[in-house]
Amino acid sequence: MASQSKGNFITISPHKRIADPIAIFNIVGIGEENTTEYYPIMSNFYDTALWFGVSNTLSDVSGDPIPSQALEYSMVNKIKYNGTIYWLSVVNNDSLIYRTIGNSADYITISTTDDWNTYTVTVSDGNTE
Repeated sequence: MASQSKGNFITISPHKRIADPIAIFNIVGIGEENTTEYYPIMSNFYDTALWFGVSNTLSDVSGDPIPSQALEYSMVNKIKYNGTIYWLSVVNNDSLIYRTIGNSADYITISTTDDWNTYTVTVSDGNTE
């Protein structure tokens, strides 16, 4: 079966202020004459954000900061911190809570006091000390 690459892009853009896509996904389909066609989709969604604890800013895989509007519209659905994945669990007007699957006492809170112009990252590891 021959392979064929398509040049037309489908852009998923949930909010027009986020200009640069951070991920490109390939959707595979079967075209005429049984050729495999790849439809690249450029996405502005942040699948996984990274947090190293050094600053109060989340980063994408290339190290660039995640804009606050991405959090406002809940486009960051998981955060990786110290090798653990935290999934978006609770969405409030001024905060988002990400929890681990194995231990719900471990969570990350992203909060804002200025209508999502900036945000703060707080980690709770379940310890009461």
